[in-house]
Amino acid sequence: LLILISIICFMDVFVTFFTGEICSETGVLKPKPFTVRWLLPGLMLQMLVNPKMAEVSAAIKRLWRGIHYIGPARVWRWTVVLIEPVFFAFYGWYERNVWSRMVVVQNTKAKPVR
Repeated sequence: LLILISIICFMDVFVTFFTGEICSETGVLKPKPFTVRWLLPGLMLQMLVNPKMAEVSAAIKRLWRGIHYIGPARVWRWTVVLIEPVFFAFYGWYERNVWSRMVVVQNTKAKPVR
């Protein structure tokens, strides 16, 4: 669980940097202006102040070493043969059973605009 939280904290830097920030009052995504996004803080500064950077970096190093120990070609083949189809099967299940049901519920709650 700690690794998952570390990865989420790590990815939050990229999501905030590339997309913007969610307004706490309305829930709408507000994009950042060009200067604030690209020039002022910058991606490297955000990564340096990230409290979970050391743990995520160590996990990526262990993963990289494991890939090289097993062999990159073998890892790639297993990814294509096993992990990718499992991911797309889960995605299809999620879209049918969770996402589409949630959209139907939200559409029935929304009042039509006249």
